[in-house]
Amino acid sequence: MFFLRLGVAGIDFDLSAQEGQTQEDPAAPVPLNEVQNEFLAKMAAGRFATRWVDLDPSQFAVLRNRADAYEDRIREYHTPHGLILSLRYAAGDPKQVVQYEAVAESTLWTGAYLAAKAYRYAVLRDGEAIVEIRRVLGALERLTEVSGRLGFLPAACMPSNDPARPKEVPVSAFVEWVGTRKNPAWMPGTGAHTDWVWLNLPSRGAYEGLNFGLATTYRLIRDQQVRSSVSNVVVRMLTRLESDGWVLDNGQGITAFTSPLFKAALLRTGATIHPTRFQRAYQDSLVEIQYLGNLPLMRYGEYRMGTLAAMNYFILLKLETSKDERLLYQDRLTKLWRGHPDHMNPMFAAIYMNAFDVPPSDTPARAVLQAALYQFPDPPRRAQAVHWSEEDPLKKLSANGREWATAALPFPNRPAAPFQWAQSPFQLQGESDEDTVHSGVDYLLPFWMGRDAGVIVSEELARQATPPDTNRRRAR
Repeated sequence: MFFLRLGVAGIDFDLSAQEGQTQEDPAAPVPLNEVQNEFLAKMAAGRFATRWVDLDPSQFAVLRNRADAYEDRIREYHTPHGLILSLRYAAGDPKQVVQYEAVAESTLWTGAYLAAKAYRYAVLRDGEAIVEIRRVLGALERLTEVSGRLGFLPAACMPSNDPARPKEVPVSAFVEWVGTRKNPAWMPGTGAHTDWVWLNLPSRGAYEGLNFGLATTYRLIRDQQVRSSVSNVVVRMLTRLESDGWVLDNGQGITAFTSPLFKAALLRTGATIHPTRFQRAYQDSLVEIQYLGNLPLMRYGEYRMGTLAAMNYFILLKLETSKDERLLYQDRLTKLWRGHPDHMNPMFAAIYMNAFDVPPSDTPARAVLQAALYQFPDPPRRAQAVHWSEEDPLKKLSANGREWATAALPFPNRPAAPFQWAQSPFQLQGESDEDTVHSGVDYLLPFWMGRDAGVIVSEELARQATPPDTNRRRAR
């Protein structure tokens, strides 16, 4: 395996091609070049380098082929009942699924999948995306019905007789943040769904992530069936929330509170779809978010809050019709990105580049978006941990009861997560079960958003724009 090691902020970075691939193999992706690696290393150290060299046509082709591979895999394996799930396979058997994983995040990241498919359609105008979106929306309509409290969103639901359904679902740190420390339990479905079960977890993230997907789908797709299904799910959600006083109530004695930003983002989606019904409530909700501070982004703690807050502001921006409000949301998203480029988060870069009608000329955002996606592995995306040896001169600090890196780890050195960009890039410890495979929706969403913004260009366009005599240096 060929690699380039750069010592930055006490980290000896391994920015290699994927394991098992060599530069002599003509079919293997070419590693990032020296200029690109130097730029990334300086960014991680909090320094700015002015020169970034875009990926070349063959590298952009790698990104597109990887996107197609993840989409095929998600459709075939990771959405068995229409919602995103991670999979645990039998030891040594890559075909036998023994249990679903990341179940408490199923609804949350299904929203990201919806948004990714909507952006794919906006870029390619292909019918496959519409077919898949319709399938997922059908599952979401069932999700709003299964608990018997029409409009309540469980964190997950599936057939009761599915042999891969986990019997116990441990509560995560994020679930604790949204208002409950009780382990969630499977509850029997009602009405037409008595052969289904649902997770009795009132997760704020489920609503925020799903709203991101629903609003994006409604904004980008004009298909009448799709828009009708989105409208149905959104109206059910908002009607339930209004009747419950904007408290997430599962009807089983477990509740969680909402937030002003959460409320405004959901009502903005409702006001776009049904202005006569929800516009007044949306306008009233704006009073509560005018004076919110910077987006909550914790370097050494629960990072997901910042990711979901960025998604909320992005939806507010994209659906808003008031110029003043749009400028406010653009300002907050701009501050999020420009205040944290050293986090090397391509989701933030994609949101920032898409926040403007004309994407800004921002070299760090362009670099992070291209490089992180290029370093993302081909499927399957295994949940293996990263191991640091005693020889690694890694600078660390202790915070919130654990150790963290003082500089953002390059992507190949980060512990895998169900949605990578919602996990702190400074996190050292993570999952270690190599038989668990994540969906890859965290690759698809920034990829298609990047394509929509023109930051990730088609390999055909990249080839046309590249002078034939260009000779870029490669890492040796």
